[in-house]
Amino acid sequence: MPAATSRPANKGRRWPDWHPQLSPFCHSDTHRALWQIVNSVGPYLLLWVLAVRCLETGAPWPVTGVILVLAACFLVRIFILFHDCVHGSFFSSKKANTFF
Repeated sequence: MPAATSRPANKGRRWPDWHPQLSPFCHSDTHRALWQIVNSVGPYLLLWVLAVRCLETGAPWPVTGVILVLAACFLVRIFILFHDCVHGSFFSSKKANTFF
C-alpha cells in the first residue's frame, strides 16, 4: 500500500493579476456592514409602506407593481446580506452576525 504523501494545496499556484485589488474586501468592516443594512432595510420598508398607501388610495396597478418590483429587488439584497451573516462573514463579531 503506497504511503500517503502530503503536498501544499497552493504549490505552483499563480494568482491572477487582479487578486491584490480584492484585498480591501477580504475582511469585514462593521461600519460598512451597518450602513449596508440601513441602506437596504430602510428603502425596503419605505417601498412597502408606499405600496400599501397606493393600494389604499386606489393608485393605478402599474404604479403599485413597479413599487413592488423595486421592493422585491431590495428583498433579494437583504437576503444576500443576511446570508453573509449566517456564514459569519458580514460582521467581524460572531455576536453581531448571530443577532442579525
